[in-house]
Amino acid sequence: MKYETTTLESAILWNDGKNLSLTPLPMEAQLSPVYGIIADDLDGDSITDIWLGGNFYSLKPQVGRHDAGKGVFLKGGPNKTYTYQSPYRSGLIVEGEVRDAALIWYKNAYRIFIARNNSSLLVFGR
Repeated sequence: MKYETTTLESAILWNDGKNLSLTPLPMEAQLSPVYGIIADDLDGDSITDIWLGGNFYSLKPQVGRHDAGKGVFLKGGPNKTYTYQSPYRSGLIVEGEVRDAALIWYKNAYRIFIARNNSSLLVFGR
């Protein structure tokens, strides 16, 4: 059995009920491996946004660390479009190796919890 990979981009797989279509995420989402994803209305405009976190440090020295990511906030727009917002604009600045992310109801509000490898848990208000 032979397997072949033709797409290595981070992407969204859309299901319209009859067909599947793959849409690559913006270039900024391709700079670092992704381990934590949140897809929800993160900015209160009733449109689903996406937050991605990643990085990976435990590679051989000759390869180098995958440490370019500080989190990627993709603001949802009309017609399944997403626009990159810098971490400094979104306020979600995350250093380190993200391993998971979740939107959790905590103390009467939704909060963004981000778990990082060998580091403290981060919590952001929504």
